[in-house]
Amino acid sequence: MPSTDDAWTWTRRRVLTACGAAVAVGGLAGYGLGAGVFADSPEPTSLDVSPADWPAPHRDAAHTRAVPVEASPGFDVTERWTASFHEPIALVAANGVVIVVRKDGSVTSLAAYDLLTGEERWQYRTMATAPQRSISPAIGGDTLFHPFDDVDDGDGVVTRALATADASHRWAAEPNHAHSLVSHNAGVLIVPDGDELVALDAHTGEERWRSRLSDHPRSIASDGDTIVTHAGTDGRLLGLDAATGDQRWEADVSDHFIEHEDFSDSILGQFVVGDDRVFVHTWSGLLLALDLDSGSVDWTAESTEPFTPELIASDGETYAPARLRPVAFTGDELLAVDDYSPDDTASICTIDPASGDELWAYDTSVDGSLELAVGSEPAADTDPAVGGDVVYVPTPDELRLLDLETGEEESVVDLESEIEAVALAGGYCLVATSAGIVALERST
Repeated sequence: MPSTDDAWTWTRRRVLTACGAAVAVGGLAGYGLGAGVFADSPEPTSLDVSPADWPAPHRDAAHTRAVPVEASPGFDVTERWTASFHEPIALVAANGVVIVVRKDGSVTSLAAYDLLTGEERWQYRTMATAPQRSISPAIGGDTLFHPFDDVDDGDGVVTRALATADASHRWAAEPNHAHSLVSHNAGVLIVPDGDELVALDAHTGEERWRSRLSDHPRSIASDGDTIVTHAGTDGRLLGLDAATGDQRWEADVSDHFIEHEDFSDSILGQFVVGDDRVFVHTWSGLLLALDLDSGSVDWTAESTEPFTPELIASDGETYAPARLRPVAFTGDELLAVDDYSPDDTASICTIDPASGDELWAYDTSVDGSLELAVGSEPAADTDPAVGGDVVYVPTPDELRLLDLETGEEESVVDLESEIEAVALAGGYCLVATSAGIVALERST
């Protein structure tokens, strides 16, 4: 089962990546107003990570949310261990440790657990005000990158590197953002900083380069070779050489926007990067696949709800149109969620990434739709995850396990608490709920 942080699928693109021809994120061009390289020290070295790890909330910088079969427990699962706490924000797991970021009143705290036993290793509390919904920590080697920590004197916020063994401080750097990215292959941390993007050496915190943009980057994703980004609210997308930041292509997808007197259409949410394409979606409901080498639009797909790009009125409220958004990529399939806002329901489907044809759709409940754990929150890590041939679909208090090939439901796990995050690592399915973590293993 392929995945892609700086890449686990050994395509030609991935071989180039592994040979050092790319970094996960580079200095931005096109929208950028200039970049400067500041560090004279040697290039950063790569960070240790396994294909069986889940080192970032969406698994990798490409947001694939997919791991090989050996990293997940399969269809028949049983509870291994639990840990109790409240209000998780993010969940990552790598190198035998599970780390949860959670809200602790108005601030954030972190806790580390042993992947095999659930034994708590340490807790770490920060005085930085917690983001409203999500945060993007990452593990690389034996280091946790916490993108939203308070400075030592409590006045301000920094990006901080902590030892996964005991949470001891390794370095801190002033640029910070709740949604930073880490490139394991390049050994760098990419931090949005206002209208700039900053690359930090993951081993030292030293600033490698800084690129000024014309606007705040709305979305950034990378397969380790090409960066795809957009800034502002128009329809322009950029493909950049991840090693140099040079612009490879610029695309304008505004021809696919819907002109409407009640709303302005735009690119929405995060991207998913596949082997040859990047998948993006629009506010009005379209899913678009762009060629990763040229930026040309290969195909578009519409919501399986009657495609009416109109605001939806229901019970005195007004909602966005139904929309088809990408959530995971396996190599052979693109997994998408079809959101329908008025009743907070959705369906799951797989799409042929080359053609845009639907392979199967999974619908359930009386009205033929599925209520997901967190509707269409674009930054939430409650979207489905894929491990081998199993799709793990979180609903408010159940985990439904689907066959990736057919879409058939194979089993259901009752969690009894609201699901906040799902991750797959080391043969376990880790579910963060409103009551804590539940670690599921393969039944014997």
